[in-house]
Amino acid sequence: KYDSGMNVTVSEVKEGETAIVTVKVPANATGNVTAYIDGKNYTVKTDDDGVAKLTESHLAVGSYDILCFNTQTGENTTQKLLIVKRIVENNDLVKDFESSKHYTVRAIGDDGNPVGAGETVVMKVNGKTYKLKTNKAGYATLPIHLNPKKYTITATYNKYTVKNKITVKQTLKLVKKTVKVKKGKKIVLKAKLKWSNGKVIKGKVIKFKFKGKTYKAKTNKKGIAKVTIKNKKILKKLKKGKKYAYSARYIKNVVKGKVAIK
Repeated sequence: KYDSGMNVTVSEVKEGETAIVTVKVPANATGNVTAYIDGKNYTVKTDDDGVAKLTESHLAVGSYDILCFNTQTGENTTQKLLIVKRIVENNDLVKDFESSKHYTVRAIGDDGNPVGAGETVVMKVNGKTYKLKTNKAGYATLPIHLNPKKYTITATYNKYTVKNKITVKQTLKLVKKTVKVKKGKKIVLKAKLKWSNGKVIKGKVIKFKFKGKTYKAKTNKKGIAKVTIKNKKILKKLKKGKKYAYSARYIKNVVKGKVAIK
């Protein structure tokens, strides 16, 4: 006669990892241990210390009841196996340059529920690393201040990483990419600022650069910023038949064009 009780432990498991179920029976209770996991049964012989280890990988996220029993003694026990995602609600992001949209993820704890405030989520994008704290609902948010382009962002919590795409749309456009001007005449440069839905963005400063000098103008009610170059010293140096580069800049977003002298 001996204590035939079984002690079952389950490893902490994240999505995509291997679940390890360890069953400890008394050393003199030799025999096999069988476990049922996700509709499959596994039978493992106990070692000399009365320990049997069963492994299963690639289980879906969720909660499982694991039934273990010793085929010799008939003893059985049930243990919960919880497969949790560490990060959820992570989605690809499409946004306009400097719009209010942010990249947000939600961190999940060992119990399968969202964590509270103060947990660290590490995000990496465009060669930079950001360490962010979750709020009381488990959300970590990164404001996106990137130039128009496509990017890949990763978010990591408790060694689990997710990856998403971020697309930043252009909001700044030159009214004319090539501005044609007669030699000696004033040069008018224009740029337009608007959201991708067509709504104009007024009252924002656009900086134009031409021949080493910077000119500033605010966008009007039509979203257009305009500067006029009348400096005779500059105009006199411009040669007929030549093209000269100019640019318009909104914050860190730059678009480039040419001034063609006729």
